[in-house]
Amino acid sequence: DNNIGPARNFQFLLNQAETDYFMWAGDDDYRSPDFIEQMIKSLLENPHASVAFCDFIAVDESDNKIENYPNFYSKMKFFVNNNRVLRLLSYFNQKEKFGKANLIYGLMRSRCIPDFNPFSFSKYGGDMHFVYRLLANGPAVICDKKLYKSAVGNVKFHTKNDFENGKFYKNIMIISQFCEYVFHYIKISPASIKPLIILLIPMKIISLTFNAIFLPFLLNKLSSVRG
Repeated sequence: DNNIGPARNFQFLLNQAETDYFMWAGDDDYRSPDFIEQMIKSLLENPHASVAFCDFIAVDESDNKIENYPNFYSKMKFFVNNNRVLRLLSYFNQKEKFGKANLIYGLMRSRCIPDFNPFSFSKYGGDMHFVYRLLANGPAVICDKKLYKSAVGNVKFHTKNDFENGKFYKNIMIISQFCEYVFHYIKISPASIKPLIILLIPMKIISLTFNAIFLPFLLNKLSSVRG
């Protein structure tokens, strides 16, 4: 068998799905044995929901809990709102580091799945675009049980501090990718919410850039001074 990569594999699996529900599983993540049962129950009890997910914890490659992440359940509760505008604005505004992309590993109602491959057009954030469009088709339903572990073992390019190494060009590329990620929300937003997204874009780009590049740089400098 050929390794076709994550983007084509995701689309291949979607094309093969002929059931009422669909789930995509990462090879380094863990689900409780009753995860699917609980998610189906949640969707049956909430017929307008587009995706069912649960509270979860972030772990490293050795299965140790990573302590500096927020309470994911409290953050995901914003996405159960039945008001589509408020639901989508909450998703757009929420910080990416709060784990909102993980809803892509929930159990989805097939008729609500967006008709695009989330990894085919963006180097960063395709999974979040996908979840955003999924939530445009219905709210999430979130189980308060911790039935899922998300492995966070890889160092992503957008979290590295390259200022200390003088890699100015790479930081420009990171900002460019953030801009591509944020502006794509305009394209995939329902018409009723596009004007609000456009108004929020400048602050979103500033926040992403500050937290990923400038804040680590400043904290490193302060640490050096204290040392």
